[in-house]
Amino acid sequence: MGQLIKELAKVAATSALEGSSIGEHRFICTGGVRKKVVSALRATSRQEIATEVGNALQSATDGELVSLRVKLEQRGETPRKIAESYVLKLDRLTAWNLKEFDAALSPRWEAILEVAQRYFRIATVVRDNPRAAFDRLAYIAEYRHFHTIIEPRFVSTDLPTGISIGTDVNINAGQKTALKNFSNIDDFLQLDVGDLALLVGQGGVGKSTSLALIRARALQTSPECVLPILISLATYVPGALDRLINQELSADYGTWRLLPDKVLLLCDGLNECTHANMTAFFGELSPLLRRRRIACVLSSREPNRLNNIILPQFPLGCVEVQSITPVAMRRIAEGELDQQAADVFTKNYVLLAENSGSLLLWTPFAVKVALRVWKLKSAIPSTLGEMIEALLKSRSIRNSSFPQSKVHSTVLLQLASALAFQCVFISRRLEFPISEAGKWIRESKTHCSDALGIGDLKDTEIVDLLVSQELLRISERGYIGFGHQLLAGSLSAAMLAQTWRNHLDSLRESVADDAWVFAARLVSREHMENFLRVVLDADLILGARVARELPSDLQDIAEEMLSRSIAPEVSMIFRLQGLYALARLGTPKAMRRLREATSEADSQMRYSAFRALASAGDAIYLRGLLPEIDKLKSTPIKISGGDVAIWEAAPLSMRISLARERLSRCGAGEPVGESLFLLAYEKDPSDVPAIERHLRAASDLTAFQIGLYALHAVDPSQAKKFFDEVLLEYVEPHDKARLIRAAAGVGIDIDTRMAFECAIAETMPSEPDNHSEYYLQQLISDVLKNAELPHDMVSIVERDLPRATGPRKARLWQVAHRCDSSAISLYAFSCIDKWTSDRGNACNYFIEMVHSVLTPKQELLSLCEKGLSEEANAYDWTTSRVFALVGILGFTAKAATSLSIMIERLARIRHAVDGNDYSCLSPSDLQALNSIKSEHMLIRLGGLAAELIPAAAKARHLLSHNDLLLLLPFQTNGYEGLVELQREMLSDVEDIYVDDVLTGITDRWTRLSVLLIVSNRKPTDSRIKLLERELQASYAHPAALHIVCQAVENCWCEDVLDMVLNTVASIPIWREQDTQFFWDFFQMVAKFLRAENLPAIEFAILSARTQFAEKIMNIWREYASGEKIGLARL
Repeated sequence: MGQLIKELAKVAATSALEGSSIGEHRFICTGGVRKKVVSALRATSRQEIATEVGNALQSATDGELVSLRVKLEQRGETPRKIAESYVLKLDRLTAWNLKEFDAALSPRWEAILEVAQRYFRIATVVRDNPRAAFDRLAYIAEYRHFHTIIEPRFVSTDLPTGISIGTDVNINAGQKTALKNFSNIDDFLQLDVGDLALLVGQGGVGKSTSLALIRARALQTSPECVLPILISLATYVPGALDRLINQELSADYGTWRLLPDKVLLLCDGLNECTHANMTAFFGELSPLLRRRRIACVLSSREPNRLNNIILPQFPLGCVEVQSITPVAMRRIAEGELDQQAADVFTKNYVLLAENSGSLLLWTPFAVKVALRVWKLKSAIPSTLGEMIEALLKSRSIRNSSFPQSKVHSTVLLQLASALAFQCVFISRRLEFPISEAGKWIRESKTHCSDALGIGDLKDTEIVDLLVSQELLRISERGYIGFGHQLLAGSLSAAMLAQTWRNHLDSLRESVADDAWVFAARLVSREHMENFLRVVLDADLILGARVARELPSDLQDIAEEMLSRSIAPEVSMIFRLQGLYALARLGTPKAMRRLREATSEADSQMRYSAFRALASAGDAIYLRGLLPEIDKLKSTPIKISGGDVAIWEAAPLSMRISLARERLSRCGAGEPVGESLFLLAYEKDPSDVPAIERHLRAASDLTAFQIGLYALHAVDPSQAKKFFDEVLLEYVEPHDKARLIRAAAGVGIDIDTRMAFECAIAETMPSEPDNHSEYYLQQLISDVLKNAELPHDMVSIVERDLPRATGPRKARLWQVAHRCDSSAISLYAFSCIDKWTSDRGNACNYFIEMVHSVLTPKQELLSLCEKGLSEEANAYDWTTSRVFALVGILGFTAKAATSLSIMIERLARIRHAVDGNDYSCLSPSDLQALNSIKSEHMLIRLGGLAAELIPAAAKARHLLSHNDLLLLLPFQTNGYEGLVELQREMLSDVEDIYVDDVLTGITDRWTRLSVLLIVSNRKPTDSRIKLLERELQASYAHPAALHIVCQAVENCWCEDVLDMVLNTVASIPIWREQDTQFFWDFFQMVAKFLRAENLPAIEFAILSARTQFAEKIMNIWREYASGEKIGLARL
């Protein structure tokens, strides 16, 4: 802090002498110095800093400060006042790291370069490879204010079927395999360079809007260091990624790659690329991610075609944009209609959406289209296709100021249809640059050459005319498109209906799916059945969507055809896809087929049938399922899979409706967790009475917290009032602690002073509730962790901590972490100096206060070294905390030697216990052994090793490889966060030594644990053989198979695939109860499969020893084929 004070004093004096007015003062720091500077600035108030700066300038005795002080005094100024005033008047006082400084420098680079050239020689690389020159301020101003009436809502999901990972991807190379939970727009801003996230959802649900909101939020919160760039992949052509990015920035010259910002690349419409373009795009994207040049968010519809999208790396998160609810529909309507009209529209639209069974109608796009039609006709057509058609017709007949407005509306619509057809079916691009408009218009004219007046119009006149009628749209960056993929599909449908037999190859590309759906009802009646059969032959799901647009007799035909796909003799992958196609069809006969399938003998078919039934919105089934889900969601344990996954497959609107129904009918006090969560999601004020009824009847803390969460989500002020009333009923600190923790957990503002008073209160030893200390400690760790302790309470902690005993002392230590106090620092120092039983808590205190000026780092390190060097040092929690503090302060050779001694002694004890031979133990070893006696010694020793592993990871460069390897054979599986630490610990140890230890481990669970630890490395032959052995032994054991699944996933490669195929084929017996455990492993393998794996899979099928193995590998073959699943392949 001393150096900062001197710098501030220097700038304060200089600015006063020069007459400068400074608003921001930033320190430019390198490495970890910035964190220390920021912590120091936060730990000291602005007034205290001002006082210290004033003292430094006023009392300076040597150096530059003396000269500056004299100059100020000669001008009649008071140096102390000048310095204090400078600090207090600053708008901002903080620290930059070099990247942040570079980012701030970038937009001013041209001006700086001009000045710098006068004094410095500028390197050629700077001249020849300049940064992209763009107007950053204009870019920020253009996009930062984007907003919507309703913000999209997200739910984390697994990778959808049809999206997979390349087999050459090393998933764990710097990445975690667990998908991160993205619950809101801000979560996407936390992506680091090299990270990839995926945004999925049906057409019109708000994916593009979500990306625009991410861009706006980034520009609002971090414009100095984060540069969000949104590109449309509909405009992408191979090799054009750099050009698209520079175009989006409106860069005059230079390359965006040299910008210092964290670039957040937002790529919209992956499904709008052809397969060839998608492959080329990933070829350009992959090195940018691998070299950690960008963070990236991709948006896409869920593909119908299996493995249609092969990602270049495992995504950090996969998020589905949720459908909207009736409340959201009403809010959209209120943006365009008065209150009464909005209510009428919403009532009619919700009724239509519920009766239609179409998921597309529960999207913002569909609601907005319906609104525009409603304002014209005060009525809503029955399907989205009819809505869009009505909207487009209304646009085509709009009066225009152009002379060409005499062109008849049908001709205009025909011309727009021809252009859309050219884009979707010929060029297979939904947008094109305005510079290519002439070419596209001329080619489109060939599709409607018989339209009156078309030949007389110039190309530019046609574009202007279509844009004026809102049948075309020109983007800010000069691309012509239709505004949305659904609009392009609707426009092109008319021509497809006439020429569909000539364009069957387009069924292989998802870009044309909407056109095939919208064309269905435009096909002549005598050809509709053939049209339907052709689509079903190519794609079951798309065929079901087409059938929904057709008359009921053709829907019956579709149901009969789809029933063929779920016949017992058909391949499992066809049967599963057929179930979901029947659900998408949703007719009474299709639903009856699904109910019959829920009685299938095969467990996977039964489960999938139930999920399909739920996804189709079967109210009777879901109504019966909800009470069970309510019970599961009314516990503090997070439950997923099974019935929960089935329930979550149901349409959101249906779940909310059933939840509201259940809450109104069931008795108060019954478990209703899921129902309350759904009402909290909907946020409808009319639900408050129902929520309060169940909240008041809550029978336990979990039920109380769920009810309070729901009330807070819908009516925050009422929730706060209710909580305050309940809190008054309790007196004991631990009772209040429970309630305060519950309220804080749902977002209610709490009285911080009251919470601290509870946390440090005296408790009576005779209290019968032995959980009271637990509740008080949880209050501190969960609620008060980052809260500011009132000043007068700091004095209480300073006074009571040294003399307190028992559990209260432990709580005071926890609270002390919020106190940067000299008294507490001195007491903590004495605990370590005297090596008391409180040394562990004292170390934790200094770990929290490591950046405080009151922390004597070198003295602490010396004390820790001294204490750790004691021969009789205990294997306990306190020692692990001492090592943790040493790890923060910096490991020394002396501390590492103490750690080495403890590791080697613990390894000798484990070896003796494992072999039941203690003769080789020294007296000190035996003494240590006697101090850690346990009924389950190997498990206990594993726990002790787990406490040493974090220190070993920190000190790995000072420890021998042998010491690090000695920690591997311990039973440490199951300790949270330990796997990553063990990987760090072994990062410099060669595979040959790791494998040597691994092959010698006899305990199965320890071997599995180590296989998981090293699975982030390229697999060796030895480890692949061990994985094969464990897969053979674990295929029917859920816990063991889960570990094997993780390890195989992490080290996936062609050799591992061969091992998996051979092992599955060779297993001699699969009992029915065993097969149900294998599906997670099956899905993990499936997401990696590609067409080049087909020969290996087909060879393994020939050697399969059981029908189940053959079934599994046949499904894998379908995944690998990358083909859509249609009846033609049966």
